Amino acid sequence: MRVASCVALLLVSLLAASGCKDATAPTTANKIKPVQPSPPPSTVKTPAPKTPNPGAIRWHKDDLFAALADAGARDVPLVIDFWAPWCHTCLSMKHFVLDKPAIRALSARFSWLAIDTDKAVNAAAMGRFTISAWPTFLVLSPDGETLLGRLVGSADVDAFVAFLKRAESNRHAAKAETAGPLVLAGDRAAADGAWPDAIASYRLALDHKALGDQRPDVLVALIGALYKAQDWDACVARASKDMTAAAAANNAKALDFVAYGHYCAKNVSDASARALRTRIVAVDSRARAIALDPTSKLTPDDRSDGLKILRDVHDALDEKAAGTELAEAQRTLLEKAIRAAKSPQEAMTYNWPWVEVHHRLGRHKDAYPLLQQSVDALPNAYDPPYRMAWLLHKAGKPDEALKHARQALKHVYGPRKARVLGLVADINKATGDVAAERETRQALVTHLKALPRGQNNPKALAAAVEALGEMPPATK
Repeated sequence: MRVASCVALLLVSLLAASGCKDATAPTTANKIKPVQPSPPPSTVKTPAPKTPNPGAIRWHKDDLFAALADAGARDVPLVIDFWAPWCHTCLSMKHFVLDKPAIRALSARFSWLAIDTDKAVNAAAMGRFTISAWPTFLVLSPDGETLLGRLVGSADVDAFVAFLKRAESNRHAAKAETAGPLVLAGDRAAADGAWPDAIASYRLALDHKALGDQRPDVLVALIGALYKAQDWDACVARASKDMTAAAAANNAKALDFVAYGHYCAKNVSDASARALRTRIVAVDSRARAIALDPTSKLTPDDRSDGLKILRDVHDALDEKAAGTELAEAQRTLLEKAIRAAKSPQEAMTYNWPWVEVHHRLGRHKDAYPLLQQSVDALPNAYDPPYRMAWLLHKAGKPDEALKHARQALKHVYGPRKARVLGLVADINKATGDVAAERETRQALVTHLKALPRGQNNPKALAAAVEALGEMPPATK
């Protein structure tokens, strides 16, 4: 199955008459709209972009043509990083994983493309692949026709190196006696959003005797597919059965695994949910040990996520004191990471968990000083003022919140603009300004309708239309 054939046709043949569709794609959602004509990549002499640091990865940014031209000219696989400025895990990967020597040492063996998923220029790529979580890393063959690897979420340096090397080996036909073809089939189905097919392939891979050290990764891929397929009972059963096996790698994947189990548990019986959650936070839980162990292979952001998962589970069990203790530990960790950050961009990694944990603790004002530093240091970024607006709104300070939300609106774009407009509407509602709320909700509907295929969100649009319709009629 060639999940990226539409990309290859688009870029290599440049069919500008109509959107093309992969012959194996399950729905029309995988069509790609035409793009502006450009010389075929096979004739474009496009070197990898220059960088001031010769040891760093040379990224193509939001330029699929140039990246594929580079991959084809050098006959190397193409790594695509689907990221967004609001995604703290994306920023953590950028600052703590992707720039490390072990990955830089492999950089010449790949072409590298960073796609900001909110930019309109990237809508076609977003429409082709199913991006279910941020960040998502895909590796394509040099001609863009075949998916060679898929990694969702965070990874430590060793895990990312292993991911790249597996993708390289997948350029050649894997031996039938290995589990590699089954894992890759699952990844290809997941990239197409064909969750039942992905689930079936991952299950077969897990039953294969030669799966080896990929088991934790495949377990996370499987439970993620069960979550996306909304097979809640199977998801919870898998979480209960394989919690220890998923923790064998002693990294963030163990925490991702129990997080999916926790999310699925919201949709099953109280007894089943409680049984799973009790195991997740048990004293002898491997996930708990990894989150609390300072020597485990976690970035500060990963550890913060792990502490949040554990406290959310305690809160769901109505064990508020235990949840608060973990929230305090998370807050201390984040403050240390923010103060140690080497740049404002690195510090921005922690803005969302910083405001969220202070809201959980009811200590809103304690979050303001460091967050304001981020707002001041990055005047053209939308995320810092948006986070400040959210926190001030939660703290019951609508006038101050509105000021920061308007600042965010000056810079935000794409699907994320809808989130900011929604916050502004909620602030308008809190102040009782019905006319402003109606105007903002109408602007939200208009914006959602205008988003191109690949970035449009029918569910968000339906919810926005419903909220606008529930407002009292305008008075003359």
